Amino acid sequence: MARGNDGLRLGMLVPSSNTCLEPVTYRLLGGVPEVTVHFARVDVDQPSFGSRLGGEGMTTAAQQLAHAEVDAVVWNASSGSWLGVERDREICANLSRICGVPSTSTTLALLEACRIYGVTNLGLATPYTADVNVRIAAVYAEHGVEIVSESHMGIEGNKAFARIPEDAVAAGVRAAASHAQAVTILCTNLHGASVAPILEAELGIPVFDSVAATLWQALQLVAPTSLTGFGTLLQDGAFRSRLQALCDSLLRDTAADRTTLHLDIPERNLRGVLPVGESVGPGVRPIRSDETNAPPGVNVAEWLEWSRRNLVDGIQSQILEPVELDGALIGWLSAQSVSERAWTKSSQGAMVAARQIAEETVSSLTKPVRA
Repeated sequence: MARGNDGLRLGMLVPSSNTCLEPVTYRLLGGVPEVTVHFARVDVDQPSFGSRLGGEGMTTAAQQLAHAEVDAVVWNASSGSWLGVERDREICANLSRICGVPSTSTTLALLEACRIYGVTNLGLATPYTADVNVRIAAVYAEHGVEIVSESHMGIEGNKAFARIPEDAVAAGVRAAASHAQAVTILCTNLHGASVAPILEAELGIPVFDSVAATLWQALQLVAPTSLTGFGTLLQDGAFRSRLQALCDSLLRDTAADRTTLHLDIPERNLRGVLPVGESVGPGVRPIRSDETNAPPGVNVAEWLEWSRRNLVDGIQSQILEPVELDGALIGWLSAQSVSERAWTKSSQGAMVAARQIAEETVSSLTKPVRA
């Protein structure tokens, strides 16, 4: 927890040869003086360093961060993307045990970003060799994310990654964007944070920079914060995460097969035709990124506009609940069943409660911390 006026402290374990992520992280936090970041280095010189992770050096670094009484601790490295997510989870569990605070890693942060944005087809841009990218694709596939396009620079030395110019990073992202719902710049020693928002405007899809994503997830652990100027994840990721959590809880509370939240908020780049949040049961196909899925028919939308209360649709086996902001209809929640079912009073009550949370979440959006 934060200590009085001391603000929040984030602890980050850094590969010893990394010269990018520390200055970039502080630049990203330039408008948030109440959050400070404290770094400890772990002996890592090459990207294929798996045998030494989690050993004595990492334990010592974590103990040093514990001395600083950090509020969250992060393994700020992308190695889990090819060594395996379970390895990162084990590392994070050990960090949490040593420091007594929540923990995450770069790979876990990137996979969570994909989850809350509904990304199942990802573009991969790295400075690594082709074989490393192949291993990354295999790891991400295990977690429901297909690498549909990739670019790599064929570089092996970690120190060299930080010397790659931003225009080369941008070229790699463009090359990896084909057929992708988002692109990740995968390497915490690569300068991608500044080019990410420029490329998002150019490509029309999210660009998840590794350094920015790691900071975003660290903030999520203790104090979800909106930062502008460095891409959609830092600006809207906390908002998206809350809405995704709402869909997840609504799926449980209604025992539905699919729950979705549609919002039409142009200034947040949200349009009602696709869900901003979706949760599905086992074996149910996600529709979140499927442009062919239309919103409810005009008659249903008009009914919601007129009634402003939930609609139980026995034919389509769904409940629709309107979402308002300042008296205007801005979207709807949907709970769906793959077969005919009776929607109980409890399920309908859960929809009303979810609507209230959605409306509170949207109305709580204020000017981002960083202008």
